Amino acid sequence: MVDIPTISAVLAAASVIVGVLIALLEIRHMARARRTDVIMRIYERFSSKEWYESTTKVTGSKFVDFDDYRKKYGLVDIVQVALLFDEVGVLLEQNLIDIKLADSLFGDSATLMWKTCRPAIQEIRDHGSQPRMFSHFDYLQQKLDSQKRDHKKTR
Repeated sequence: MVDIPTISAVLAAASVIVGVLIALLEIRHMARARRTDVIMRIYERFSSKEWYESTTKVTGSKFVDFDDYRKKYGLVDIVQVALLFDEVGVLLEQNLIDIKLADSLFGDSATLMWKTCRPAIQEIRDHGSQPRMFSHFDYLQQKLDSQKRDHKKTR
């Protein structure tokens, strides 16, 4: 026969286990909500009028080399564009977002901007004091390229 103290101990242990499981589920949910919030904040900037104007200036620019670009347009727009994709690259590198989400939200735009910004970024790296400038943008593009290659293989 089971006595009341034994039943009480079993119930207490079971309630602790249930409490821990609920806490773990809540922490998981909060982490997912935080990641969603971060990506939506970036996407909010991505869809802003100011960012659109910057991307339009960058993609529509005509220049011979980086010095010509800098003299004609300055660096504000190209840095604004590169910084946003650099932030997405940081999130990707830190496993806060996955490549499928990054590709779905930013893929084609990131690739277009990388092709446009890459010469300027390389100039900044080569002639500036920041050889790793926008390295996370570079990382993002490498992962996007890999994602596209993998997608083509599975077709």
